[in-house]
Amino acid sequence: MGLIRRRARTLIRQRVRKPVRRGARRAVTRWCPECQRNVRPFHACVTATDFKARKARQLREQKRARAKACRAEQRRRRREREKARRAKAAAARKAKAAKQRAEAKARAKRPAAPRQPVHRWQNCRDPECTRYACVAYRQGVEDCPRSHEGE
Repeated sequence: MGLIRRRARTLIRQRVRKPVRRGARRAVTRWCPECQRNVRPFHACVTATDFKARKARQLREQKRARAKACRAEQRRRRREREKARRAKAAAARKAKAAKQRAEAKARAKRPAAPRQPVHRWQNCRDPECTRYACVAYRQGVEDCPRSHEGE
């Protein structure tokens, strides 16, 4: 029973919505001398152009130019960063070299430490000398069977 009512409702709804038919209409056309064909009354002739292709080409060129400018800007920034880094490194090297020169200059101005006189064990004639090399040399000379009186 529900199916029949639903079907009847849809039929009534379709009838209400459908426009009234008044018979077949003939399409009104005219001959267009530019197009060389039958067209409707408010037809406007369109000449074939390459506008779409030109517009697409222009957009591609603009996009390419923007990308090129962006890459150039990136290169410029990279060069500036590299230049700044090199300048900073050069300044650090110069400062380090100046510091080393100043230290060398200060060392040169500083008086030299007093040198102790050279004490050679071969030439030591002090019988009271307690240096190991001198004592060993004297003992070796004493134990030697040859005469070392000239030395």
